[in-house]
Order: sequence, then C-alpha cells, then structure tokens
Amino acid sequence: METNQADYFTYQNKIKALKHEMELVVTQMNTVSASIKNVYMELEELDKCQPLVSPSDNSQKPYEEHANPDSQTPLEKIGDGG
Repeated sequence: METNQADYFTYQNKIKALKHEMELVVTQMNTVSASIKNVYMELEELDKCQPLVSPSDNSQKPYEEHANPDSQTPLEKIGDGG
C-alpha cells in the first residue's frame, strides 16, 4: 500500500508541476499578445501620419513610363500580340 501512496504523491507532484508550467506559458502568451497589440497600435498610428499618395501621382509609375510616355504597358503589348 505504501508503493501506491508514493506513486499517488509522485503523480500529484507532477500534476502540480505541469499546472505551474502551464500557468507560466499562459503568462508568456499574454505578454506576447500584449506586445503584438502594442506593435499593431503603433503601426496604425504610423499609418495615420504617413502622407497619402494619390493613385494618379506620376511619381508612382514604373520607370519605363517616365522614360517613354508613349510606350505600351505590358498588358497592352500582350493584347497586341507583342
């Protein structure tokens, strides 16, 4: 009977240790989650500060269009058979 009692205490101690480890993991997960939320909020703030670029802004067009405004886009070239 003493063997069973020793096994039971060993089992109980392992359960307590695993519960403690799980609590540590949950705490770390909460910390990571909070950090992710903070980074996300900071990125949103940076997005608000970033100047908006209009799609019609010529500075956003590919280099080839600046070099030769009459050139066709790649899709137009495909449509014309090259």
